Amino acid sequence: MSAFGTVRGENGSPLRVHSRVVAVVRRDDDLLVTGGHDNSINEDYFRPIGGEVATGENAELSLRRVIRSLLGSEISDIDLLGEIESTQTSFTEAVREVTFVYECTLDREQLYSTTEIALKNTDRGATASWQPIALFAQDEALLYPDGMLELLEDE
Repeated sequence: MSAFGTVRGENGSPLRVHSRVVAVVRRDDDLLVTGGHDNSINEDYFRPIGGEVATGENAELSLRRVIRSLLGSEISDIDLLGEIESTQTSFTEAVREVTFVYECTLDREQLYSTTEIALKNTDRGATASWQPIALFAQDEALLYPDGMLELLEDE
C-alpha cells in the first residue's frame, strides 16, 4: 500500500474510518441517552448523545457543536474519559469507528429536571431520556457503543 493507498480490513475490503464523539451527562445515578433499535439482533438499545467528528474539528469542538445543535445547550466541566474503537465488517466494506467519550455538564440546568427531551435538528423527532446506569449494569438494557459501561464504571 502506498502512502495514499486504500487501507483494507481483514476480509480485504476497503476500511473506512468514522470518528464519533459522545457526551456522558449524569443526573445522580442516571445517564442521558437516546434510544434505537438494532435490527441485527432485534433488540432496543441506548447510547449517550453524540455525533460525527466533523472534518477540521477536534473531538471536543465536535462535542460542543453536537450538544448545542441537539440540546440547545453549551457544556462545561469537560473531561475525556477515553476512546472506544470498534470494527464492523460486512461483505462489501469494513468500518473502523473511533468514539471519543467525554463527561460534561449541561449549562441549561432545566434539562436536568426534564424526563424526556426533544432533540433539535433531527429528521425523525428523536428524544433523549434519563435512564438509570443500573439498567445497563444489570444487563436489563443494551448500552452502545460496546465498552461504554466499562468506562462509566471506571469513574
